[in-house]
Amino acid sequence: TVGVLFPSPAHPYFGELVGEIYTAIRKIGFDPVFSFWENEKQQRMATEKMLEWNPVMLITMEPAMLPDPVDVPVVSFHKEDPRFDYVGFDHNAAADLQLSHASELGHRHGAWIGVNEELRTNALLGKTSEYGLRIDINEWCSHYQREGQSALDKDIRHLCRECRNNRGKKVPTALFIHDDLLALEVISRIFENGLKVPQDFSVIGHDALRVGTFMRPSLTSISYSTGHSGGALLVQTVMKRLQDPEAPRMKLLLRPFLQKGTSSDVARAEGVAS
Repeated sequence: TVGVLFPSPAHPYFGELVGEIYTAIRKIGFDPVFSFWENEKQQRMATEKMLEWNPVMLITMEPAMLPDPVDVPVVSFHKEDPRFDYVGFDHNAAADLQLSHASELGHRHGAWIGVNEELRTNALLGKTSEYGLRIDINEWCSHYQREGQSALDKDIRHLCRECRNNRGKKVPTALFIHDDLLALEVISRIFENGLKVPQDFSVIGHDALRVGTFMRPSLTSISYSTGHSGGALLVQTVMKRLQDPEAPRMKLLLRPFLQKGTSSDVARAEGVAS
């Protein structure tokens, strides 16, 4: 069996990825065993239960939960651990795509909306000067970062109020969102507050969930499905480790591309708001 330790597939992104992993494991003639979690306590329980099942290979998003040593091949996804092979995202390439797209549309002021995930926010901040943009990381989502999802409305209401009161001045025109589910909620909250996407705010998501292509406006988003399956790459990587335990450690980065939707457009002129 191949053990898979992942967050709950109730989240559409993980649901799609788990489906890819399942298909890839079955193709190589193994049986997948999944253990999911929704919080840190469940992470530990899921990991302990998985090790009791004695899989011949492991794929995990929480490598730090595994004991040292681990007697089976392991590949970690998204979170790196020097003990194991790694498959992750090329955050610098993603930042280039997001910032170049926003810059080409005339945006000069952007904001990050979501949890402050350092790998991604640092990649954005490290490249802003190349594209003539300024990005606020904490200013427009402080309630969300402190209090979680339930506080998002406070931040978007404040953002829209400032946009109206200042006629768009000193307010970001491009919003870079942590993930697509959050991006869709942000768009909904903007409309509820009487402003529009993309007329007042361009919105750029991350993960390229299929549901985003069916929304109106359709979602501009970073995708990593560039002709290959991330799930298949995870399975191939851990299989290579099983076949050659002494091979050098592998670190593979998924290359992104920008899936353009109608949620991003030319920046509103300063001093103009709906």
